[in-house]
Amino acid sequence: MIGSLQDAHKPAPRSTRSTSFTATADAAAQAASEAVAGSAAAARSNFFEQPVPRRFVHRASVAEVLLTGFAEDGRPDTFLLAAQWPRGHSFYRTARGVHDPLLFAETVRQAGLLISHVGYKAPLAHAALMRNLSYDVTAAGLVCAGTPTNLILSASCTDVRFRKDVLLGFQITTVLRRGLELEPVGIGRGELQCISPAAYRRL
Repeated sequence: MIGSLQDAHKPAPRSTRSTSFTATADAAAQAASEAVAGSAAAARSNFFEQPVPRRFVHRASVAEVLLTGFAEDGRPDTFLLAAQWPRGHSFYRTARGVHDPLLFAETVRQAGLLISHVGYKAPLAHAALMRNLSYDVTAAGLVCAGTPTNLILSASCTDVRFRKDVLLGFQITTVLRRGLELEPVGIGRGELQCISPAAYRRL
């Protein structure tokens, strides 16, 4: 299933200089795929015990939070995240044992937000805009077996930009994995832009 949407905490301190790292989409996908090295242990840990704080994914309700875990991969700009898709959702409906593929799009969006705040220390008061959000997920990735679906996302961020010590944005590639073997079942990409309150008021 392929789709696209338009515009749809305490890590180590980062450099205060403006930085930029650019890679091709294929290279980013490879980096995200390799980030799964530690995800087998994560899948068996407490990565799925509770949702992350809703403020990190800009959600009003805890019930709308899909992410349940976060860890830095140990390499620059790579992260492991956990998500749980519910058996039923008020907006993303499950039909005939199949999750709505837009659940994956929303998971990628929340992953970008969580990484911006926890991974790169973007101020919580800053707004965020996800551009060029696209996803490709297999039929196996969307199966709902009657229980909540636990997932691991390996994420790689490129073109990470700062102004002084404040995050401006980045491009994100996420590889979606599920099952005991953590087989890849989807890939999502997007561009996150962080916007200060003053700039947001001018939009």
